[in-house]
Amino acid sequence: MNLQYELYTNTLTIQEPKKSFIDLTIEHIKRAERYNYKGTLVPYGKNTFDPWIVSLIIAQNTKNFIPLVAVQPYSVPPQTTAKMIQTIEYLYKRKININYITGEENGDKLNHDEKYLRLNEYIEVVNSILLNNKPMTYHGTYYNFTNYDMKLPFSSNVFSNSRLPEIFIAGGSEMSIETAVKYGYRWATPPGPISIYENYINNDISSKNLKLAIGIGIIARPDANDAWEVARDLFPQSRIQSIQTIVHSKKSQSHWIKKMAELAAGQEVYDDVYWMGAYSRKFNPYLVGDYDQIASYLEKYLKLGVRTLIVAGPYTEEEFEHRNKVFLLLNSKLKSLQS
Repeated sequence: MNLQYELYTNTLTIQEPKKSFIDLTIEHIKRAERYNYKGTLVPYGKNTFDPWIVSLIIAQNTKNFIPLVAVQPYSVPPQTTAKMIQTIEYLYKRKININYITGEENGDKLNHDEKYLRLNEYIEVVNSILLNNKPMTYHGTYYNFTNYDMKLPFSSNVFSNSRLPEIFIAGGSEMSIETAVKYGYRWATPPGPISIYENYINNDISSKNLKLAIGIGIIARPDANDAWEVARDLFPQSRIQSIQTIVHSKKSQSHWIKKMAELAAGQEVYDDVYWMGAYSRKFNPYLVGDYDQIASYLEKYLKLGVRTLIVAGPYTEEEFEHRNKVFLLLNSKLKSLQS
C-alpha cells in the first residue's frame, strides 16, 4: 500500500505585524520550502490580499514552491484565471495549482447547488483555454463565448496535461464531491475525528475513487501535556467568538462549516488528540499531543486515502521543527508498513 503524502502550508493572512506582509510572507514560504512542503494555499476572502499578487511574491522568492491559489468563480472570470495561470507558468517556469471554492460573496445570488453548476462550467472554460490553441466557442448557462481567442502572443504552445494545474475542490457537500470525481480532482475539506471521517469515507464515498486532501493544524511537543498548554495559550477560549462562530455557521451555505460548528458545539476534544478549541479562530480542527500520538493519528487518515495535508499555523521556526519531528516519525511508521 502506497501511503505517500504531500504537505502544503497556508499563506499568511492580513495582520498588523512589526514586519511588512511581504517580508513575513517571504520568510514563511522560504521556511516551508526548507522543510520540504510542496507549496502553500493562497486564500481568497475579505481578510486576504489578492491571491494572484501573493502568488507572484511566492514565485519570485522560492525555487520550486507551488502556490495553491484559491479561485472563486463569482470574483474572477474564467478567462482571467486562465491568463494568470499561463502568465505565471511562462514567466517563472512555475506550475500553479488551483483550489476552487464556491464561498459566499456579497452580491452572489446563486444558491448552493447553482454555485457548483457554475463552477463546473468555469472549470470547462479554463481547461478549454489552457488545452487548445484555437479560438474557443462555449455555450453554457453561466458562460458563453464565440470564437474567443486567448492565444498568448509569446508562445504558440498550449498546455500539455503535465503542465496543467493540479486542482482541488474545496467543500463538504455531495455536489463538491461529485465535481471532484467528475474531473478527477482532489476533494479538500477539514476532516472530522477519525471515527466520524472513516464512517463517512467508507459509507458515502469509498466507491467513488476520490482523491482526498484535508486541512488540519498540528501542535506537537515531546510531552502531550506541554502540547496542550501551548495550544490553549495560542488559542484561548472566547465565549464571544464561539457565539459569533455559531451565528456565522447557521447563516452559511457551506456544509463543512456547519459540520465543523456542530463538532465544536458537541465537545472540545475527541480521541484525546483531535481538538476543536481553535475552530472559532482558525476554522480548522487541530491535532494536539506528543509526536507519536499525532503521527499515529495522521497515519489513520492516510490509510483512509488522504494524500494531501494542508497544515494550519502557527508558522514559527519552532513549530515547523516540532511538526517536522511528527512527519519524520510518520514516515518511519509508513516505511515499516511497506517493508
